[in-house]
Amino acid sequence: MRYFLVVLVFALGCFAQTSAPKSKQVPLSKLYADAVTRADELAVDKHALELTVQQRDATIAGLSKENQDLETELRHIHFDWPNLLLGLMLGAMADYLIHAGYNRHKESAKRRALRRKYGRLARTYSNTRDDGAPTSGSVHLIQNRDGSFHVVGRHANGSVDWESTLWMEEKYDNLGTGYYRHKDTVGYGVQTVCYIPELDLLRVKGVRQSGGLPLEFFHTWRPVPQ
Repeated sequence: MRYFLVVLVFALGCFAQTSAPKSKQVPLSKLYADAVTRADELAVDKHALELTVQQRDATIAGLSKENQDLETELRHIHFDWPNLLLGLMLGAMADYLIHAGYNRHKESAKRRALRRKYGRLARTYSNTRDDGAPTSGSVHLIQNRDGSFHVVGRHANGSVDWESTLWMEEKYDNLGTGYYRHKDTVGYGVQTVCYIPELDLLRVKGVRQSGGLPLEFFHTWRPVPQ
């Protein structure tokens, strides 16, 4: 192979000599020496190229072997489906119990905060109309365990006139909403309650929602000295 390259390069050099002027022609001995050098360089390049191709083939073969080994391992993997399903079920149950416990804790904390914040409102109040005229009745606020209030409106003789459930706001200070219903009639409606700590009294706006057009009325609940 090397001899063939030397002859080929020498022949090309001689052919180039025929078209060159005599002043630039090179002796045949130098042409031969250049041909030998160039042939050796080509042989080295060819050998390097062959090594690169061999390395590429070896890399591809190695990757193919790794893929075959991986496919073999995957085929021999055995999934324990009953235990997997049991683990999924237990995980889902644990997640549910954790979230339920967190929600209960959050709700319990909210109730405790409401009881501490508005517990002082649990007492007996006199009830006067917006013009200052007394209704001759009284209002009793009883705080429940969840922080809300059971509200009872009584006549002067102590009999129950109406009852309500009042929820004070968690986000907005001293504001609350109640839903009342009269004891002996079908009358019912909504109460908006505002506690004024500077005066220690409750301002109440009621809206009758039963029968006819909505009717608004305003009352003031003042604590009765114990």
